[in-house]
Amino acid sequence: MNDRELLEMAAKALGGEYRDHDLGGQYLALPPNWNGINWDPLRNDGDAFRLMVRFRMWRECDDGICCVESPKDHGGDENKAVRRAIVRAAAEIGKAMP
Repeated sequence: MNDRELLEMAAKALGGEYRDHDLGGQYLALPPNWNGINWDPLRNDGDAFRLMVRFRMWRECDDGICCVESPKDHGGDENKAVRRAIVRAAAEIGKAMP
């Protein structure tokens, strides 16, 4: 999935609405109670952390909702790799929803 699709599915997993337009390279998705916030867990540590907490990713990895990203695939940026892994896991949850 590309970044847009990942964010769309992650927003869906949160029960949110995805707005299909670009704001200076960051996509706007509006999960519940985050209305009007430029939500971009691929670039924002706080947004990624809230996704991780919401879906209890530190506990659920053994249940097959785990995605792994290598920092070497992200220019050595460990934070970027972790954010992408979190969004990919949330996107998988959203993808599985009707």
